[in-house]
Amino acid sequence: MTTFTQIDKYAQSYFVLKMRERGFRYYKNFTFAKENPKGICYVLASQILSSKENVRIIPFVWVPEFDEKECCFKYPNDVSIRAEFPRWEYPDWLDLWSIKDEVRCHESFALILSSLDKDVIPWFYSIKTGKDLINALNPEAKTNQKIRDVIPEVIDNYR
Repeated sequence: MTTFTQIDKYAQSYFVLKMRERGFRYYKNFTFAKENPKGICYVLASQILSSKENVRIIPFVWVPEFDEKECCFKYPNDVSIRAEFPRWEYPDWLDLWSIKDEVRCHESFALILSSLDKDVIPWFYSIKTGKDLINALNPEAKTNQKIRDVIPEVIDNYR
């Protein structure tokens, strides 16, 4: 069984450094974020499952206009309005990564970095403007009145 404290400890010597090389800032609970030059936030949030043997990595893109009260860096799992990585389109992206022990954590770190480089980071970088972000939202999100209300502002603020 592994906790965020243990994952954070294991990640410091390798994974965190590799993420910094990619321009991501590290936050607590195995969460990383980076802003593009226009201020669009690329976030990798994490969630340890109840078994404490697997972690889910949740890549998403967010802007404050979606919800100014929800800070995507401090509480990434509480951010409900976001463009989430379409993992179903990427067969190599695993939904769960093993963190059963330190050895499995390090194995998963290497696999996660490889998958990030291959699939997630290019997807992040494809979202350069507010219009790209709106297009990346899933169809259900686009029916959310809160999102519909801010679409013009997001498109205008992130040209």
